[in-house]
Amino acid sequence: MPHCTGPIAFRESAIYAIPVRASPSRAFFCLRAPQPSLRLAGLLTRCLADFLRKHGNSGAVLHYLRMRLFIGIPLADAVMAELAEVCARLRSAVDGLRWATPETWHITLQFLGNATAEQHNCLAARLAGVVSPPVPIHLTALGVFDRAGILYAGVDLAPALIWLQQRVVAATAPCGFQPENRPFHPHITLARTKGQNRARQLAGLMAKLRVHPEFTPFTAREFLLYESHLSAQGSRYDVRARFPL
Repeated sequence: MPHCTGPIAFRESAIYAIPVRASPSRAFFCLRAPQPSLRLAGLLTRCLADFLRKHGNSGAVLHYLRMRLFIGIPLADAVMAELAEVCARLRSAVDGLRWATPETWHITLQFLGNATAEQHNCLAARLAGVVSPPVPIHLTALGVFDRAGILYAGVDLAPALIWLQQRVVAATAPCGFQPENRPFHPHITLARTKGQNRARQLAGLMAKLRVHPEFTPFTAREFLLYESHLSAQGSRYDVRARFPL
């Protein structure tokens, strides 16, 4: 396994480059940027390239910690409160589920995955040009994805929502992103199974729902570009850009 040979800190840009030597002839650089500074990405690249030249690591490989991005619609406060109430009724300390926190609830329009600083800039410019009217949002019944082990709240596939999703996917294509090869199924992920008996866990959960809840319709007047941060404690999402409808 590679091991760190010492940090190089560019403190003015809050970017830290850690040389990781994998063998005598190759060195990998892992970059950590708690608050990424996209403007200084080019400067950092030049600094590290200069470092490699000075130290004679001709076989060095520069590895960037890329951003993990997706595009989605935030929820109205009333719907957030209604979902929180439903989850509180279903949740238990022994259900074996990993429950999503309310601040992570959203309706995904497109998952993008890993992205470079250049792709981020391209996305910001292209998504700013998306033209769509405000979108009426209506949550439907709760459901499960058995194979993925997910409890979700469904979202009505309204024509305006389909239109927006198609415009978003078209806007991201020039930035190097491909549409998913499955139909658009808007939903809000509420919980995920952690064990092997996914179907049984989810069936037991759905059995608690004697009556499916009703949710307040709302109108989405913006969509967001999110960055996802994964950890052992779960996901955290930061808003990278907002785009009005």
